[in-house]
Amino acid sequence: MTKRSGKYNQLFLSLILFLSPTYLMSMKGSAESETFEGTPIALIEATYLGAPAMAKLIVSHLQDPNYAGSPEFRTAFLVGDPGTRKKTLAKAIAYKAQRELVFFSATDFLDDQRNGLSRKLVEKLKVIVAEKKAVVVVVDGINRLLENYENKCHDSAVLWDFLDRQYGNHNFFLLGTMNSTDKISQSSKGRMLAQCILTNELRPKMVP
Repeated sequence: MTKRSGKYNQLFLSLILFLSPTYLMSMKGSAESETFEGTPIALIEATYLGAPAMAKLIVSHLQDPNYAGSPEFRTAFLVGDPGTRKKTLAKAIAYKAQRELVFFSATDFLDDQRNGLSRKLVEKLKVIVAEKKAVVVVVDGINRLLENYENKCHDSAVLWDFLDRQYGNHNFFLLGTMNSTDKISQSSKGRMLAQCILTNELRPKMVP
C-alpha cells in the first residue's frame, strides 16, 4: 500500500468516526456541559435572547465604547420577582460582553442591625477599579444598601458618589439585582429610574 493510499484511508476512517452517532452524541454532551460562572452556556444564551433592549445596548457598549446610543451611566439595576433569572441575565451580559464577572452579595455588607454599609462595598470596588481590568460587577440584593430612613445616616450617598466618578471608565460596569424598589429612598429611586431593567415580563421566555 502506498503512502498516499494510506493517508486517504486514515482520512476516511477519521470521517467515519466524526459522523458516527456515538461521537456526535459525545460532542453534544460536551457542548451542553459548558458553563460560565456555574451556569450552562445554553441557558445564558437563551436568557440573553429574550433580554430587553437595554441589556443588549449595555453589551454593545461594553464591546465598543463608541457604539451609537450607548448609555453614559456605569451601572444598571435588574428588578424583578424571585425566579425571574436576574443573576442569570447579569451573567449573560458579562458573558456576551466577554468581561470578567465579579460577584458580591449585599448581605456581606450589613452591620449588626442588618443595616446596609455601602462604604464597605465601595472599598472593594476601589480595589477592582485600581486593577484596571475589564469587569462586570454584580451586587445581588443591592437594595439592602440603598434603603435609607430618616433615623439612619445616608450611607448610600457613598456608593452613588463612587458610581458618579466612574463615568468614562470603560473597564467598569456594575449590575445590581433586587426584587423590589419599595423600600428604596426617593432620592435613590429618582437616580435609578432610567437605569432599571425589569425582568418580570421575561419569566416565560427564560424557562429552560
